[in-house]
Amino acid sequence: MEYLTTDAVLIFFLILTRNTGMLLTAPIFGTGQMPNNVKVAISFGLTVVMFPIVFMQTTSVPNQIPLFALAAAKEMAVGLLLGFCAALFMASIQLAGEYISHLMGLSIANVVDPVTRQHVPVIGQFYFILALLLFLFVNGHHWLIAAVQNSFEAVPIGLAFPGGQLAMEKIIYISSEMFVIAMMLIVPVLGVLFVTEVALGFMAKVMPQMNIFVVGLPLKIYVGLVVMVMIMPMSQSFIANIFRTLNHFLFKLVI
Repeated sequence: MEYLTTDAVLIFFLILTRNTGMLLTAPIFGTGQMPNNVKVAISFGLTVVMFPIVFMQTTSVPNQIPLFALAAAKEMAVGLLLGFCAALFMASIQLAGEYISHLMGLSIANVVDPVTRQHVPVIGQFYFILALLLFLFVNGHHWLIAAVQNSFEAVPIGLAFPGGQLAMEKIIYISSEMFVIAMMLIVPVLGVLFVTEVALGFMAKVMPQMNIFVVGLPLKIYVGLVVMVMIMPMSQSFIANIFRTLNHFLFKLVI
């Protein structure tokens, strides 16, 4: 089989474009801490591995410059779409941590997120790092690469984008599910802190001479941290199940 033809070079470039789009937005790969030359090396390596299979599946490729530019833009969009959906799952977990920080009164204590370069609450950053570790532990990066490989069957190289409208509907759905996932993670902490708030309210009425604000803030932080430690095994199992759901979601995104 001849791999040095013009069509083969164009197909290789389009595969490289889709892989690059995925790496730009995906968790782990899309972080600002990963050097660009490493991203380029990973993208090129994935393209070399995928090229023989995709080359046999591809029947035609645009060879005119305007059409080829449109095909490259489509490949970039598909890659960005896959990585962005994975990043949405990660953002939902970080959102849960930000909710907990707000409930505990730690919203003012922010750190710089190395991924987004923005100031986020410390608990949100803790949950985000935990999610990254679990993402690697359950081989989420392997699923993501496999989803890109599978996407060449669902969305072949070229100008056609079958299932594009369905993919957008799925993205809107998972965007709304972000808040559901975050709420399910914080429900135990929310319930305990609500009871703590009610107890502090009764104490303020019973002992009005006590400065409830001085007592309440460290108490809520202590109670919140204790509950977080107690539910950590369940939280880890829940987050791992979220990433397993992500696996099936990515495989069906463009189908």
